[in-house]
Amino acid sequence: MQVAARGRARYDGSAGAMELTGRMHDVQRNWARVDEFLAREGLRETTAALLEEPETQRLSSLCLIEHDGRVLMLRRLKEPFAGYWTAPGGKLLPHEDPREAVLREVREETELVLEEPELRLIASETGPEYYNWLLFFFRARPKTDAAPEELLRGPRRTREGLLDWVPADRLFEQRLPNAEREVLPYVIAENGASPYFVRIRYAPDKSIAELTVRSLAREG
Repeated sequence: MQVAARGRARYDGSAGAMELTGRMHDVQRNWARVDEFLAREGLRETTAALLEEPETQRLSSLCLIEHDGRVLMLRRLKEPFAGYWTAPGGKLLPHEDPREAVLREVREETELVLEEPELRLIASETGPEYYNWLLFFFRARPKTDAAPEELLRGPRRTREGLLDWVPADRLFEQRLPNAEREVLPYVIAENGASPYFVRIRYAPDKSIAELTVRSLAREG
């Protein structure tokens, strides 16, 4: 694996090299948890097979949260996609699988507790800085009995940006990142359908240079 090879080549006992080795262990722990998650989902994929550039791609989970004909979206303050509306979520911690990460991230960003999130899509993105991700898109509803009414109304400002409930039939009228606009129709496809895998390659100007979609087969 390229990451490990780089780590061994640079290891010289220095603090920087030790930090790099620590990051490598974190990456490997993530890969193991993701592989276990994929197996539980009945998918025949591995993290290594899904990644295009393992030395640069990071792992993240996002969730399309639906309630009363509306979708909860975040207008981001930070890059990537500052000023755009995106689904809530964030990076996996070293000990987390994608579902654990999305439950935690949504709780931290929105204060909502989710019903069991359904994996709908995995996207491998490569390109310029900030555009190198392996993304796990889920679809879920909030546990309304655990949510104060104000959390289900919106809008609310958070450290990440503005959270607001968007009518589902107006979702694609919002300022969405190009990739999210392309993949969201697959995320909101029929419940219970097989998840999809999307390969996205960005050009240097951050436009989409290539996008391919395939269904992920489940065992059995």
